[in-house]
Amino acid sequence: MHSVPDIRDLSRRAELEFHVRRHPHRRRDWMLGLICGTLCLVFAAAATMRGHYSVYWGGSLSDSHAFIASNCRQCHTSWKPAQRLVDVTLDVDSVEYSSIDNQACLKCHAASEHHSNQIPAHSELSCAACHREHRGRKVLAQVTDLHCIRCHADLKSTEDSTKFARHVTGFDEAHGHPEFHLWRRLESHAPNEIESFLISQQEQDDHALHPKNGPIGNSLRDVLKPLKPGELGVKNSDSGLRDRTELKFNHAVHFQTGHIFDRNGRQEDLVKNCQACHTTDIAGRAMLPVNYEAHCARCHALFYDNANHPGDEVPHERLELVRGFLTEKYTLAALKSNAPDLPAADQPPRPLPGSAIRGPMQATQAADVEQRVASAEKYVLEHTRQQLQGGCKLCHTLERPSPGGLVKIVPPDQPERWLPQSRFDHAAHRTFDCLQCHSDVSGSRPEHESTKSQSAADVLIPKIADCQSCHVSAAARPRVIKAESTHQTFEVISTCVKCHVYHRRD
Repeated sequence: MHSVPDIRDLSRRAELEFHVRRHPHRRRDWMLGLICGTLCLVFAAAATMRGHYSVYWGGSLSDSHAFIASNCRQCHTSWKPAQRLVDVTLDVDSVEYSSIDNQACLKCHAASEHHSNQIPAHSELSCAACHREHRGRKVLAQVTDLHCIRCHADLKSTEDSTKFARHVTGFDEAHGHPEFHLWRRLESHAPNEIESFLISQQEQDDHALHPKNGPIGNSLRDVLKPLKPGELGVKNSDSGLRDRTELKFNHAVHFQTGHIFDRNGRQEDLVKNCQACHTTDIAGRAMLPVNYEAHCARCHALFYDNANHPGDEVPHERLELVRGFLTEKYTLAALKSNAPDLPAADQPPRPLPGSAIRGPMQATQAADVEQRVASAEKYVLEHTRQQLQGGCKLCHTLERPSPGGLVKIVPPDQPERWLPQSRFDHAAHRTFDCLQCHSDVSGSRPEHESTKSQSAADVLIPKIADCQSCHVSAAARPRVIKAESTHQTFEVISTCVKCHVYHRRD
């Protein structure tokens, strides 16, 4: 039998200092590493001396920067990343430890600050912290949600403000995304706060125009205003605020099937043709303000005297120009009647300078011209027939003058952009019916008892729930929102920058 070795004998056999004993394999590996590292450094130095910088490339550049792909020095102006190799606790998003100086970006990109009260301040952030190059991304501005959530998950500010949400991690209520500020203000149930609203908006504008801050985009004061005394309340506003425009318009009337005709008597169905009045800009993104000549004139002609001047219209201009137009029309008609009754053979082919082919206007004729101008002007102002024609009063608010003065028309004052700090593309949504999103126009929201909009004071911008019915954040799992035998339609994954603008566009 073999005897069992003693544990102490086994311990004596183990070489406890083996890790410090020189070994040919370890020496060989160390030498190979040193030689390879030296060769890499020599190769990189030789490439640099020859002006070949491709060895430093971390990946392909975005399309907008492709023209500087061979000139790394255009953006990389320091060796600060070397400090990050020594100390991993450094903030790599800080300007202080970025290899790209913000001034290198600002040479080509004039970017304004986001909010001067943000923490960390915009000036302390590196441009490269959000706009990551060498990732093969075609559009460098399309940053991921992680860059936004990094701050907005726990947003800090130098102000104690309740005007913005401080904990947002996704595009739904469960992740903290609030309703649009516009609708939060409209449904605030605080009509007694209108004055403070106007004051706060004015303070924002004054602060924004300060030399240190620069101009900003539209505030709510640019699209909303208080209801007028005696004006009917807006159906979708609990705060006493309304659309800023002074135009008179009734969607319910224009949605009457079989009652809308153009000036040629052709019937129009505007329920199925919102684009007849609402057209986009040349890019197909934003809606343009309604224009009389482009959208209203084909149904609402500005006739002034069909008995004597059938089919003639006054220009859609200031009332001073309308009066001048009418005065010229009736004056020329009166002077034409004073032409001498000469035989056809004796009449000159055209009026010659200095020739008296027309007699002077008589006092009775001048009085008649004045009376006709006043009558036509009143007709243009007061006539409210809606089909084929209609006067100024039909769409505009008139200000009555002092005795002898001229009636004034209150400017329409249509808002051009309702959500100026947002991105939206109507062309991308062209396959949808307009009333799917603008349901307040047709009164299809359950809370509005199916009443169509009857006032231009109604705010008809979609709510965030309309967007969330199709769009979800990148962290969510898309659901099927429409299933048919041939195909399925899923929710659209949308990043923060698809709708939001970080840098102000002014």
